Amino acid sequence: AVKAEFAWRVNHMVSLPSSLGRGIGGKEDVEEEGSWSSSKRESRERFAGREEGDESDADAVGGTMVMQNFITPRPAKIILIRHGESEGNRDESVYTTKADWKIGLTQLGRNQARQAGRRLRDMVGAGDVHIYHSPYMRAVDTTSEILKSLDPAQVKVVREEPRISEQQFGNLRDIEAIRRCKEERKVFGRFFFRFPDGEAGLDVYSRVTTFIGTLRRDQRDENCTVVIVTHGLALRLFLMRWFQWTVEQFEATRNPTFGGMAIMNRIPADGRYRLTQSTLDMIGAENAPTTSAIGRTLLRKAYTRELLSNHGGV
Repeated sequence: AVKAEFAWRVNHMVSLPSSLGRGIGGKEDVEEEGSWSSSKRESRERFAGREEGDESDADAVGGTMVMQNFITPRPAKIILIRHGESEGNRDESVYTTKADWKIGLTQLGRNQARQAGRRLRDMVGAGDVHIYHSPYMRAVDTTSEILKSLDPAQVKVVREEPRISEQQFGNLRDIEAIRRCKEERKVFGRFFFRFPDGEAGLDVYSRVTTFIGTLRRDQRDENCTVVIVTHGLALRLFLMRWFQWTVEQFEATRNPTFGGMAIMNRIPADGRYRLTQSTLDMIGAENAPTTSAIGRTLLRKAYTRELLSNHGGV
């Protein structure tokens, strides 16, 4: 009875939770190859076409056949890159005359971005690259310089993503007020300190969290490299969220160098990600978790337990 009910559930499900992977359900009226609806149909047909007792695509959990391959494929690498040196990094008085998001790179910053591009090319070879970048001009300029080192044919996506923007510092236009706030932040802590009319690190953490959900839904290529061109604080808060650092562990880290790379390599055995030693050295994360807590295997087991418990299987 449990097996029959589970089979009905699989064949009538509209979709799996988006954070867990591909949906399974009936055919749509119109399907494009490689579309969301097409992937749902293909997954269901792959499951339905299996011979009884064939466990090549399944686990036996409580006597019930459970799908192995519904978890969304994950990129081989996720590489976060801090923008090159900006005009504001060189001279803070620029913030009093120009909107933060319009501040571009210095010549040194462009050189740093080009160097990051060459390093990226050496790492990915001819593999596919998907790029997300902050809409701030210094991140846009950095992305442009990085692209010069890559073959256009290998760059599958270049997407502007506002959720990985710089922390909002408010409407500060007085250079002394800016410096005073930054000194107060050092004492109070970057995560909870809020700039007048601006954001706290917690706010950036919250929007980066929603971006991670989008990233997981977007990326379904096991062999690609995802590149995220962002800002120092946003980069560290992305890592904090992904690797589940505590606030104290986050506060102990520091911003990457300009053009610096934080490299997350996927562990083939279970789909989790691990930070490279060079990344840990760069941001000072020696005492923070360096391997993601959730991988493909753990997601599969969690979903199986939930599904079977809801249908009387366990």
